[in-house]
Amino acid sequence: MSLRPLGAVRYASLSSSGRFGISSWEGVREQNGVEVTQIGVKSPNTSRSFYSSIANIFRTYLPGFRRIYGIVKESDAQCLLVGNPVLVFPALWHRSRRQSFLILIMRERPGSIRHRGSLAAWFSRVERFVFRAIGSRIDLCVTVCESHAVDARLLGLRDVCVVRNVPFTIGPEPVAPSMGGPLKVAYAGSLYPGRGLEMLIDAASICSDRGEAVCIRVGGWASDEYRKSIRRRIYERGLDEAITLGGPWSQDEVRQLYQECDVGCVLYEAVDGAMDSLPNKLFEVMEAGRCVVATNLPETRSLVNRLRSGVCFSGTARELADVLSELARDREAVAAMGRRGRSAIVESLNWTREISTFLEEVDLAAARAAVQ
Repeated sequence: MSLRPLGAVRYASLSSSGRFGISSWEGVREQNGVEVTQIGVKSPNTSRSFYSSIANIFRTYLPGFRRIYGIVKESDAQCLLVGNPVLVFPALWHRSRRQSFLILIMRERPGSIRHRGSLAAWFSRVERFVFRAIGSRIDLCVTVCESHAVDARLLGLRDVCVVRNVPFTIGPEPVAPSMGGPLKVAYAGSLYPGRGLEMLIDAASICSDRGEAVCIRVGGWASDEYRKSIRRRIYERGLDEAITLGGPWSQDEVRQLYQECDVGCVLYEAVDGAMDSLPNKLFEVMEAGRCVVATNLPETRSLVNRLRSGVCFSGTARELADVLSELARDREAVAAMGRRGRSAIVESLNWTREISTFLEEVDLAAARAAVQ
């Protein structure tokens, strides 16, 4: 049994979802040969209360999921790829009725999400029990790092492969980082508590108190409330000229941001088990040829240390300030770490390599499923 060529591909999702209620367009479009259906729903309440999470289930998710279930039940697809574990149940129904091939994308460690008010956090509380019960019926599970794959196998999922969040494209050869002046630091991505932005601001304040100038550029989506709190923190520490806050930005704008800076930050804090993975931000910094400055989470630390593409620290503002000070004094080391990271992306950590491995795993898993 081979699943290639796949033929017609259809993607269905909600127009608004997630812990931040980010909204997109509604309707049906074709994008890169894929028929994309975005089901219109009411935007979820983003407050972290028990009431809001219950209200979101009934006013946003249940109506939207009901329509997704309808799309799945009407489909004669040979293969179903599930991007959110909550949606595994209609896919299992389809598999039992039509003998389709089921692929589950497991983007976080099973049972790890603890974000208050999030539907994913509710499901996360029972996720490990669910997959112990149904894991043998999932034909292929895809995780983003090896430690998550180990967890999935322990839960009884038969075939598990790792596909990392590497860049989809590789940009042109980057310009060299500056060899003098204030160290220019880039921070890009969704902005919310647990992403280390407050720590970075406090580290900049410590550097300023020492008489060491750093220039920090921050960009990404944020709720109005959180953006105001960050602006207030910058103002209270007298860093209005040292830190600029912008975004959200497109992928090309993020790439340009890194080119205009010397180092890129990957500052995930150990406040939620879902943070323990290999974030796409890490690979974006390396693709841009920039030195990585990262918190000391196991998967990130292992990769950065193995490639010698940056510096990891334990996760305090003072230690981050020390790291930035040291990098400002040794620009040759900054450039060398950036070059090593870029080389790793070009040679192995890229989408061409990752998708080739994934397609091989799909064929192997499909062959095993056919003889069972």
